[in-house]
Formats: sequence, structure tokens, C-alpha cells
Amino acid sequence: MRRIPSQQLSLPRDAQGGKGDAWRCRFLPQKKRRAASEGGPLARGGVQQCALEKGVLLRQLSARDEGRLQRRQQAIKQFYDLRREQEVAFEEIQRHESLRLSRQREERRQQAELQQKKQEEAQRRLQKREERLKRQQLLRQQRAAAAAEFKTQDAECERLSPEERTTICLKLPSGLRATRVFPRGASLRHLHQWAGCAAEYCAEGTLEDAGLFPNCVVLLIEVETDEDSDHAS
Repeated sequence: MRRIPSQQLSLPRDAQGGKGDAWRCRFLPQKKRRAASEGGPLARGGVQQCALEKGVLLRQLSARDEGRLQRRQQAIKQFYDLRREQEVAFEEIQRHESLRLSRQREERRQQAELQQKKQEEAQRRLQKREERLKRQQLLRQQRAAAAAEFKTQDAECERLSPEERTTICLKLPSGLRATRVFPRGASLRHLHQWAGCAAEYCAEGTLEDAGLFPNCVVLLIEVETDEDSDHAS
């Protein structure tokens, strides 16, 4: 390869500076390249070109980084917005679930109270019915005992003279009539006791003994019982 002496190397006119100086610098001889690198017009043009290209590159990199940063910020914002919406939805679900559980507890409590009231009412009615039956049974026993005692006294009362006795006919609201001879000195309390057991006293008697013979009209009157009064209350 033929070597070109440094003295014969000529530069184009635009080598004094401007575009392409950095590329042309390498074709200069070593001394001239050193001079160009030390601040000549070629060096100044190359530096300016490099600075311009570096600035463009930096702006491109800055725009790219800014775009990435904006996209990242937008993704983070979307993430937190979605998370906030999910938290709000979850809190709303929890609130509805809490209200539903509260309503269920209140319904169960009301049902339990209603069931307890029904049981207490049934127990109270059963207890009152048992007490009423006991009272009725005791009353029947007392009336039967009183009627038996009056029966034992009838023979003695029948032997009394007309001046010492009196005959009393008792007509009950049911139409039943009971007749008995009492001593002259009997008390009204004794008469009331006999009236209280008149039904048991006449239970063994006949229609003729009750004054229902030969013909009579019987008036039936509905009497409210203790059981009917309990249902009404």
C-alpha cells in the first residue's frame, strides 16, 4: 500500500469547521489532529456536534423515562383505586351481613319470647284448670257430705209436731224444686247450707218429690262456668 506523505495531504475547504469536522479529523496528520483537539475550529465543530447529539439523546431518554414514569404512576393509581373500590365493596358486604345477622338474632329472640309466652300461657291455663277441677271436686264432696248430713236429719225433722216445724220449698233457677222440713228454731245459715247442696240432696229423689208431677214447665237457664270465664279472659 502506498504511503501518502503528510505534506501532500490536503484538506477540503469546509475542513475549517462545520458539519463533518469530527469525521475529517482522523484524516489529518498527527500534529494537525493534535492541534485540532487542542481547540482548533475542527475541535470546536466536533464538540458542538457531539453536544448537540448528546442533548438530543438525553432529551429522547428523558422523554422515554418520563413516559415510563407516567405509565407507572398511572398503573399505581389504577391499582390503588381498584383496591379502594374493593375495600368499599367489602365493607358494604360486611355491613349488609351484619344487619342480616342482627335481624336473624332479633327474630330468634322474638320467636323464643313468643314461644316462652305460649308455654307460660298454656302452663297457666293448665294450672288454673287443675285448680278449678280440684275446687269443683272438693265442692262436690262438701255438697255430698252436707246432703248426706241433711238426709240423716230428715227422719228426726219429720217427727216434729206442726207447731215445731216448717216446710220449705226451694225452686232453683234450673227449675228444680226441693222440699224439706226444718225445725222451727233452724237458722238461716242452715237453710243456705241446704240450698247449696239442694242438687245433691235431690239427686236420689223422683220427679214427684221435686214437684214436677203431674205436669210442669221447666225453664233452662245457661250458666257460665269457670272454664268459659277463663277462655273469655
